[in-house]
Amino acid sequence: MNIETRGLRADGRMNIETRGHKLRANGRMNIETRGLRADGRMNIETRGHKLRADGRMNIETRGLRADGRMNIETRGHKLRADGRMNIETRGLRADGRMNIETRGHKLRADGRMNIETRGLRADGRMNIETRGHKLRADGRMNIETRGLRADGRMNIETRGHKLRADGRMNIETRGLRADGRMNIETRGPSTAGRRTDEH
Repeated sequence: MNIETRGLRADGRMNIETRGHKLRANGRMNIETRGLRADGRMNIETRGHKLRADGRMNIETRGLRADGRMNIETRGHKLRADGRMNIETRGLRADGRMNIETRGHKLRADGRMNIETRGLRADGRMNIETRGHKLRADGRMNIETRGLRADGRMNIETRGHKLRADGRMNIETRGLRADGRMNIETRGPSTAGRRTDEH
């Protein structure tokens, strides 16, 4: 399944919503957006997908500029047997604003979830919020940010995750410059797994 958008400008608005898909045996779901500018607004919402046996889900955004606003929300996905979910953003500039929210995912048997951001500049603002995920049996969650500059602001908040049986959660940030501001808040993770914060 592939959804691709390009060149949403001048107060353009778009909503993408997906629910209840099952991706198995190398099944892939890809959502890609490019060139959200000039007060363009986009909402991406995914719910209840099951990714197994190398099933992969990818959400990629590039070029959010000039008061462009984007919301990405994912809820209740199950990632098992090398199922992977990736959210990647590049080029958030000029008062561009992005919100990424994930809730209640279950990552088991090498299930992996990755959130990666690059190039947050010029009063760009980003919020990443994760709640209530269960990471078991080598389930892994990674949040990585690079290039927060020029009054760029980022908030990362994690709540109530359960890390068991080598479940791992990693938060990594690089390149905080020129009045760039970042807040990282974690609440109530289980101590049975591993959590790493690197700045």
